[in-house]
Amino acid sequence: MKRFILLTILLISAVSYSQKEGESHAKKTKFSYTNNGLEPGILSVSVNGMKKDAMFNKAKEWIKEKYGDSKDKIEETNDGDAEKGKKIKKINLKGFTESAICFNKEANYFCRKANYTIELQFKDGEYKFKPKRLSYKPEPNKKKKNIRFDRSDFHSSEGKINTGFAKVPAQIETLFNNLNKSLLNYLTNKPQEDEW
Repeated sequence: MKRFILLTILLISAVSYSQKEGESHAKKTKFSYTNNGLEPGILSVSVNGMKKDAMFNKAKEWIKEKYGDSKDKIEETNDGDAEKGKKIKKINLKGFTESAICFNKEANYFCRKANYTIELQFKDGEYKFKPKRLSYKPEPNKKKKNIRFDRSDFHSSEGKINTGFAKVPAQIETLFNNLNKSLLNYLTNKPQEDEW
């Protein structure tokens, strides 16, 4: 009987551990911003049945619709995919959004414009969405400050959000998740929402 109980406990532990391992390796579908920075660094998004050239061209249409004259917003490149020996298409999108990053507390909140750069890579049936840069001016006459993606400047070493920066992580997440959602909706012909 003792062996049966011990075996049962070991089996339950093994199943529980493997489920947790599977969850931690599950494909992420949204960005989050924690004390570890932006996670994941790149989102891979499936668009079943769509060829890379069609996706690439439709993404350029989306950029033109969202940003107007897109000539200064797009840097196109064709790079080789080292893993598969195929060509991939890339777009480096440069944009900005007003009042994106808000600081301080209670009635003293103030918001700043944020500039961002996103790299979009296209392969058949998939695109990758990679935030490369996000910056803002803490004060009007100050130099731009880059927001780190490899760790957070807004959290303490214990992982708590620093005073005055409570809204910042959610604002970073919202910015990138809404841009990605807007692009995916455009590529799959879903109605566009007013994201920002």
